[in-house]
Amino acid sequence: MKFLPDDVCHKVCMDTGCSVTLINRKWLQANKPELPIRTMAKPLPIRGIRTGKVHSQEYVVLTMYFPGIDSKNGKDVLAKISREAHLTDDLAAKLLIGTDILVPKKVDIMISKKTGHIGSCGIDIKLEATPKKGIAKSPVCVIAGITIPPFASIAILIHHTATAEDRDLLFEPDDTPVTLFVQLANKDMKSVLARNDTNKLVLLPRNFRLGNLMDIDYDNGFPVLNADVIKLAIRMPKISPSQIPTDHSDEARPLESKHYTGATIYKDPSTAQAFADLLDKFPNTLFKDKGFVYLPKDKWIKIDLRLN
Repeated sequence: MKFLPDDVCHKVCMDTGCSVTLINRKWLQANKPELPIRTMAKPLPIRGIRTGKVHSQEYVVLTMYFPGIDSKNGKDVLAKISREAHLTDDLAAKLLIGTDILVPKKVDIMISKKTGHIGSCGIDIKLEATPKKGIAKSPVCVIAGITIPPFASIAILIHHTATAEDRDLLFEPDDTPVTLFVQLANKDMKSVLARNDTNKLVLLPRNFRLGNLMDIDYDNGFPVLNADVIKLAIRMPKISPSQIPTDHSDEARPLESKHYTGATIYKDPSTAQAFADLLDKFPNTLFKDKGFVYLPKDKWIKIDLRLN
């Protein structure tokens, strides 16, 4: 697209899912600062860009020139289109051409030929077809090994690499030995609610992967009043505790888990589970303030010494 017939070309976007044409305010000011900005009597609500729902009350009457080829004689020509473009500060694209232009100008987008045909004037223009990028995912992992008692719910401290500012993210659980919940979050998410629905201790080692934080791939949400629908947000356990991988970190780092009695267990999950069962049977064998095992004197180890 050109602002003037002899101007440089700019890459802009055509979007059949957008009902109005939108323009990035900073891009407009950098390339066409002299264009008068007009004000609408009522703000225009806009959904589906960056932060969700925004409002635009300002617009410009934009004249655009599209280099192309006359479909009848094959000559190089320019298609001239003038239309309102609404200003927004939250637009990732420079200019988003909506159906308010595409429909009346009879624009047909042919992806296989990377061509757009403007039916109102019989001009073919070149297009670039760009597939949508995959949803960015940030793995969510356990900070430190933890033991979850039977039928208990606990907030597990986590770490992740999500850094997106001022936007909602979705926590999508993986298959784990505990029950997790799909939930809305942001980059400041510090913990994940987990529930152990089994009658055994569940040990999650350090850096065990619980799921992913990702961009929300939809524009609208709806309130739900039926409590039964909450079940749709639950991720029930699909693997048993014995299937938990030993560690997702460097193999040189020891496995670590925290028992509810205060003991810290350094060992592989099967051995740690055995020791946890022992602690369950004798929960008062530890000095909680020091972390030592208590043994009566008659149980102390005796070592015979001999003179040199």
